[in-house]
Amino acid sequence: MLAAALWGALGFAGSAVLTITGTRLLGPGAVQWWFAPKLFSSHLTTELVFYVGVAALVVGWLGLGLELWRSPALGVRELLVIGVLWCLPLAVGAPLFSRDVYSYIAQGTLLHLGRNPYQVAPLILGPLGHAHTLAAVSHIWQKTTAPYGPLFLAVVGLFVGATGSKLVLCAILVRLLEILGIVLLGLSLPRLARLVGGEPRRAVWLMVLSPLVLLQLVSPAHNDALMVGMMAVGVAVALDRWPLLGIAICALAATIKIPAAAAAVFIAVVWARETPGTWNRVRVLAESALVFAFVIAAVSVATGVGLSWVGSGVFSTPNKVHLAITPST
Repeated sequence: MLAAALWGALGFAGSAVLTITGTRLLGPGAVQWWFAPKLFSSHLTTELVFYVGVAALVVGWLGLGLELWRSPALGVRELLVIGVLWCLPLAVGAPLFSRDVYSYIAQGTLLHLGRNPYQVAPLILGPLGHAHTLAAVSHIWQKTTAPYGPLFLAVVGLFVGATGSKLVLCAILVRLLEILGIVLLGLSLPRLARLVGGEPRRAVWLMVLSPLVLLQLVSPAHNDALMVGMMAVGVAVALDRWPLLGIAICALAATIKIPAAAAAVFIAVVWARETPGTWNRVRVLAESALVFAFVIAAVSVATGVGLSWVGSGVFSTPNKVHLAITPST
């Protein structure tokens, strides 16, 4: 356990270094964070120390993975505690590696102002008195409609109203929402792993403590975190003999981000395969479709956007953004 504590301390140190130095590497035009200590006079030195922090986090994670093989005493609870410690510095730091959180805030602002983010783009925020929000959004997303689900945008819209459209506070609240998704993932993974014959400790190490999760979901506050957390809960509940409830949870996850719908299809297919009789299988699939459709419709009506989001920007917007690092676009 001492070795695990040392690896955990190394990862925490890496996370802290990333948080402290990352605020000085946000690039031109970025939102200024609430703290930005200048530890080094050279930008290059700051950047080198930043990547030392990345390396420390990765090495700490790999070290914990090795310790899992050596020590059966290192349990799920200890791993989750380490995960919390690694998340703490990132939870208060500036978004790293991505500015998508400000795109979320812009889309939520549109909904808060009574506009339909699936019909209009953030570009109209300037004339509406929210030029500071528009300026924070990456230019590739300023002219596109929302590719996110209405439940997520409605919650972000509430954050905008509660904070008076203060970007740093909004970004922290959105990140806390995504951390909730990681918490849901961490709590459901052990049960899910046992249900499918997997090893809970390895599942938590791979899916919760991974630097990829911390640096691409927690720090930049990507809404995939909440989607995945809800999906994991839904699948675990479904495999634990509550399939319709699991489908309902996955449908809610789809109103965060549409790929979660695949989990609902998975649950329905597994449930149908385990049900004897052709007509019973048809009934199972029909019930699954009805529950999924009801949840989607209820959220769509409650958020005021209707069903327009299902066939609009959610599918077409990603195809409008062309990046060199994604040749498929």
